[in-house]
Amino acid sequence: PIFTTPSGPTSNSQPPISGTGEPGSTITLYDGSSLVGTAIVNANGTWSITPTSPLADGTHTFTSTATDGAGNVSLSSSPINITIDTVNPLPPVVVSVSQDTGNPTDKITSDNTLTITGTAEPGSTITVYDNGNPVGTVVVGPDGNYSVTTLPLSDGSHPLSITSTDAAGNQSQPTAVGTYSIDTIAPTAPSVGSVSQDTGVSATDKITSATSLTITGGPNAAEVGSIINVYDTSSGTPVLVGTATVLTGGYYTVTTSFLADGSHPLYITATDTAGNESMPTSLGTWNIDTVAPTAPFVGSVSQDTGTNTTDKITSDTTLTITGGPNSAEPGTTITVYDNGSPVGTAVVAADGSYSVTTSSLSDGIHPLSIRLTDAAGNQSLPTSIGNWTIDTFDPIQPTLTANNGLPLVSGLANSAEPGSTVS
Repeated sequence: PIFTTPSGPTSNSQPPISGTGEPGSTITLYDGSSLVGTAIVNANGTWSITPTSPLADGTHTFTSTATDGAGNVSLSSSPINITIDTVNPLPPVVVSVSQDTGNPTDKITSDNTLTITGTAEPGSTITVYDNGNPVGTVVVGPDGNYSVTTLPLSDGSHPLSITSTDAAGNQSQPTAVGTYSIDTIAPTAPSVGSVSQDTGVSATDKITSATSLTITGGPNAAEVGSIINVYDTSSGTPVLVGTATVLTGGYYTVTTSFLADGSHPLYITATDTAGNESMPTSLGTWNIDTVAPTAPFVGSVSQDTGTNTTDKITSDTTLTITGGPNSAEPGTTITVYDNGSPVGTAVVAADGSYSVTTSSLSDGIHPLSIRLTDAAGNQSLPTSIGNWTIDTFDPIQPTLTANNGLPLVSGLANSAEPGSTVS
């Protein structure tokens, strides 16, 4: 007779042993030298014998003979070796699951094909189950290590487990991998409420002396729980310069790290817990300027009325201060101060010249100075113009006294304003 049952392992301790032979002959099956059973070959030449009692775990060598109706016994068949294995393998050990994007321990990921590694019985088959459905298999290597990758998993929650099935078909108890949430959808790009502080004359020109900017948004400016990231591309590649978590209601406030003087193209993104990053939202190009302009030069102050044009005593209540080319930083704002209070402003021309006229000054002494303020709000040191005395009152009419008919004309005490010129 010929066996059709192949050699190999099985978890069935009473495995059916099948074969072919001469129809009507009697097959006698042996396990080693022990009789297992007999069967009559069917008309189609097939037969099958099942042990009447369970076989012990281990390797069993089966042989068979055929006896025809005349009592002739065939030679013994070629043997087959069947290994009985009814012991389940140990549950596999999980060493790692990757890739858990975003937070690497929260089991929320944008990776929809997870790779599980670990150890198990060499030669056994690792099967990954998603809520009971197989989603990946691999054979454990001779060293007991395995690495198995799942099929693509849909967005949502996936309770994962793995088992080890040996060559005999015995399956281990499952090992829980945990419930993984697949999220492949990027959040909506965040909206921006404000960026501060834009110092200087204009609050919207993105020229500032502030070296760290604060960006705010809300309500509903970004996905709750996502991370707002601020990037600076001034170096040619994006550099992370600030992060913050979006709070309930979609509010966020994020302050950048120190920004050096110069041009800074900035943008923000929102990254959810799975690691998906939104499209960028541009903040524009911000120019950081912390360097104060040089103190301005004074060319002239007019009009210094009276007999002395340099004594800073004048009847002119509006003084005009001028500077020639290169007297001040072009584009800056020049401000005239009267004892610390601004009394006039003008913008410096492209060639560095300027002309600024004060508002009306009251009679009295006025300590005047000028300062420059650039677009970022940096202010120069003051340049003193000196103490100017405004005098708009005419002197009293002098009183004349005759001098015994002589041509000399004189006045008694308090007859005229001291220091005035009598003509």
